[in-house]
Amino acid sequence: DVTWDKAGNIYVADGIGTNNRIAKFDKDGRFITHWGSTGSGQGQFDGVKGIAIDAQGNAVGIEIVRIVRWVCRRGDPLESRQ
Repeated sequence: DVTWDKAGNIYVADGIGTNNRIAKFDKDGRFITHWGSTGSGQGQFDGVKGIAIDAQGNAVGIEIVRIVRWVCRRGDPLESRQ
């Protein structure tokens, strides 16, 4: 899944294989950073399949196991909900 923030940065939910991360690119497609890894702990994903940007500019990763994990623009974990 792919989404954009107000500045034009691109966020990709990369849950293929063992990646389970969110990758961030600038508006020209240059890689900036990524966060997340495979697991069930804080800042980890178990099958990340969706991505959205909330009203505060935080990236929201959505997993197939119905857990939603919020991360801020810097990639720091904020919270998880089932």
